[in-house]
Amino acid sequence: MDKPPKAADERYDIETQALYQPLQHIDLGALAAAQTPWWNRTLCVVNDAVVRLAVIEGEFHWHKHDEEDEFFYVVSGHLDVDLEGRTVGLEPDQADGREGRRGSDGRLKT
Repeated sequence: MDKPPKAADERYDIETQALYQPLQHIDLGALAAAQTPWWNRTLCVVNDAVVRLAVIEGEFHWHKHDEEDEFFYVVSGHLDVDLEGRTVGLEPDQADGREGRRGSDGRLKT
């Protein structure tokens, strides 16, 4: 018997507990390569900044961060940051910290 498809929220594997100490060496390529789509973890906390790594495939639902700004850095592939009225595309080794402003609605997709 086939399992029904997972609901959107069930496919997300998101944890907020830091995996590493600040300034600890992390092999991001190896860590990301060992994960499945929708794996999202807090790597560490440096001062007041939370450093997260996400493996994304497809579309992440529209959402808003009321308390945080977001900074996006693409390791591989392509990432579109959808905002109300426009889309910003990022390629490998490109980053953008302007688009994930606290209080703004956005959606990520590959």
